[in-house]
Parts: sequence; C-alpha cells; structure tokens
Amino acid sequence: MTTSVPQKSVLGPLLYAVYITPVGRLIAIYGVHHHEYADDTQLFSKMSVPAIGLLQDCVEALQY
Repeated sequence: MTTSVPQKSVLGPLLYAVYITPVGRLIAIYGVHHHEYADDTQLFSKMSVPAIGLLQDCVEALQY
C-alpha cells in the first residue's frame, strides 16, 4: 500500500472518508449497490445472469 490514513488522529475519520470516496463513485458507474461500514465495503445486486457479469466487472475494476 502506498498511501494510508493516520491512525488514532482527530482527522482520521474525515481523511478516511475522503480516501474511500472514489471507490463508491467507481461502484456507482457499474450500477451496483454497495454498503460501506468502517473499513468494509459490501457489493450487492439483484441476482440474474446479467447482474453476475456486472458484479464481476465491478470487482475487477476495483482491483486496479
């Protein structure tokens, strides 16, 4: 990892929110629903054959 957010700082939660915002924007491009809590992000969608490919494409984009 090349960047991070300082731990146990007053600005930590705000900096983390700024750091993670692009992830939500990328997920929204694929039309996939997501839920963020603390340092966890869950992706979900209605299950259908096209949705499976959409989720796979979204996860692959997040890996880069």
